[in-house]
Amino acid sequence: MQTFDSREILVSVIVPIYNVELYLVECIESILEQTYTNYEIILVNDGSTDSSGSICDKYEKQNNNIKVIHKKNGGLSSARNMGIEKAKGNYYVFIDSDDVVHKDYLNNMMKIAIKYNADIVACDFTTGEECFWEDVPKNIEVRKGKQVLEQMNNRDVLVTVAWNKLYKRYFFDDLNLRYKNGKIHEDMFLAPKLLDNCNIMAITNEKLYFYRNRSNSIMNSSFKTKHLDILEALEYRMEYFKNRNYMDLYFYEIESYSRKLIFLYDRIKRENNKFPREKKEILSRAKKLIEDKSIFKRFTLKNRIKLILLVYFSITI
Repeated sequence: MQTFDSREILVSVIVPIYNVELYLVECIESILEQTYTNYEIILVNDGSTDSSGSICDKYEKQNNNIKVIHKKNGGLSSARNMGIEKAKGNYYVFIDSDDVVHKDYLNNMMKIAIKYNADIVACDFTTGEECFWEDVPKNIEVRKGKQVLEQMNNRDVLVTVAWNKLYKRYFFDDLNLRYKNGKIHEDMFLAPKLLDNCNIMAITNEKLYFYRNRSNSIMNSSFKTKHLDILEALEYRMEYFKNRNYMDLYFYEIESYSRKLIFLYDRIKRENNKFPREKKEILSRAKKLIEDKSIFKRFTLKNRIKLILLVYFSITI
């Protein structure tokens, strides 16, 4: 694809960083190799205790378009939000600090944004432990108006995560949207508002982003109380969709919520029941679903059986 460049359109690349010294250089180098040239890089060191901070400082000294922010550890959301506060671009992208982007990532995403006047552009991605790129026949899907939110569960991961997208500044400046501090699954809280306020979303099947799936990441680690944040995120989304009268999304989210309760309970059982309070909380939430007949009757038969076995017999299947 021919290189697209504009002196008038600045892209802010926000990279939250915490203890990723093994992967950070590869991440930053992939950004510096972009064929699109008008961008700034904001490296937010979220209180790293390894050499990540010094790696950031080294790159800042060598590159005029890199700004480093060192802050007390506050989590991924607070680091992203700090980057948003300092960003000057017309468009924002968020890149996780252990991931890698294709050299045409910004160029191709900006071309799509301009062509379709898209508020959000999303690209497909590859995943694994080592970076690789996969060529696919190019195709662009454009969603407009209400269908942007209504179709969020069609290719849901690609559509709702924070890190494979180009966003107009409007969402974070005019609407003042921010990621929820102190939570994992932070993009699940914000995605409905972003999509609900998006007039045009363009989705390319180009695999321009590499998501590193690390075995020691928080999502792949053994159970922790923080994993219950996803229940709060799902509850927030359920309430949001109900209030906005997106009832299909509301009931889809409830079904997801019930499956997640069963999944989390099973994870606790594998930890030799080390989390009695969390176990009790999950059972209490599952029981409320069973007792609400207007909701319970909408579940699949398989899911209803699973919930009953969970609540009354503490069995997961």
